[in-house]
Amino acid sequence: MNETKLETWAAPFLTTIPDTHDDSGYTFNAATLPALPPLLSSAGLVIKRSEHTYAPSYRVDMLEWYARRELFSCVGLAIFACAFEQKALEISLTHEETEVLTIIIDGTDICRLSGFMDSRFKLESFEYWPGTITKHPWWPDIESGSPYDLPWFCLTNRDDFVVTEEHWKARDLLRGFGSIRGSLRLAELLLNIGRPSNQRLEVALEGEGGYRGVAPNSTECTFWLPGSCGWCVDSLDEKPTHDSA
Repeated sequence: MNETKLETWAAPFLTTIPDTHDDSGYTFNAATLPALPPLLSSAGLVIKRSEHTYAPSYRVDMLEWYARRELFSCVGLAIFACAFEQKALEISLTHEETEVLTIIIDGTDICRLSGFMDSRFKLESFEYWPGTITKHPWWPDIESGSPYDLPWFCLTNRDDFVVTEEHWKARDLLRGFGSIRGSLRLAELLLNIGRPSNQRLEVALEGEGGYRGVAPNSTECTFWLPGSCGWCVDSLDEKPTHDSA
């Protein structure tokens, strides 16, 4: 199957997205996004497996994402496209240092009505306004809402069959990103991370044990930009423009 580069697919549309609060908003709909190819690939994103230990009795999976800011925007656009087309998309990660080799965006599930297996709604549009982000972007506001309105990440294998310790250690596929609200929330966050004027170089989405940023039973995620304190992929490096805070 022919692969299309993620960056090539998204490039014509990145320049149309507003960057600062003074810019006008941008309305996403099916007509404003490029049609999805069967398969995308990227050598510009590295995802490494890790763990977050909260206490001697509580440890959870964590994925650490490393990319230049425009690559995060590309993934955000792919999520939007999957939501509007209601299609699943596979992104193959080809960088030699990545430990997650495949991302599958479950676009067919994003618009499924909760509690109705075969009922879906059609997403007509999404109004995006650039915004400033914090390290824990939805805390504490999400405490007054539903945690299922947050993105969901599932670290698994191609067969979704993880039984033995060997299976557990060999997981290299990421499925996401949960409900429609959670998926669009993540897409919007990735666009904000990718803004040229963004000064936040580290964003952490934690689970029940921390500053909640993911849905229940989700793998946690941390997103790193070049110049951040956790950046460790020199081959993706670019000249830092801001200090991490």
